[in-house]
Amino acid sequence: MPRLLHHRTGDWMRWRHAQRDGWHRVFSWPWDGLRHAANGVTSGQFTTDWAFAFRVEIVAVAVGVCLLVWLARRGRWAELVFVGLQLWALTTSYWWESIARSSLTWWPLWIALAGWSLRRPTVLHWLLAVFAPLMVAYAVVFTNGRWAG
Repeated sequence: MPRLLHHRTGDWMRWRHAQRDGWHRVFSWPWDGLRHAANGVTSGQFTTDWAFAFRVEIVAVAVGVCLLVWLARRGRWAELVFVGLQLWALTTSYWWESIARSSLTWWPLWIALAGWSLRRPTVLHWLLAVFAPLMVAYAVVFTNGRWAG
């Protein structure tokens, strides 16, 4: 991928530079990003929509870290690298954005949840009870332009 970026743009780090130029995302340690996201939730300086988005990003990172631990314990190294690289790329930024949306591509998580719901049918009801309202809330916030900028 970097070779293609360099070939097309002349810049080995074009993806990172686009993040910086378009969204003001600069490298930061994950704990600094967490501190900034937590401040976004508690400080009152952001609107309710943004505070909600910061909460969602924090939860998504927590789910991603739990997923990484689960994958490591099972020795699923390819999936761990796939999810881990995404999580690392998005959490090493001062602004935690897009992590929740990026979690939609964490197929090992969704396959694991589907398998769990097949083994225990009551889990399916709990998953629907949790995810259905979240999907509606995300859709409303996103389609109103309040989360996407």
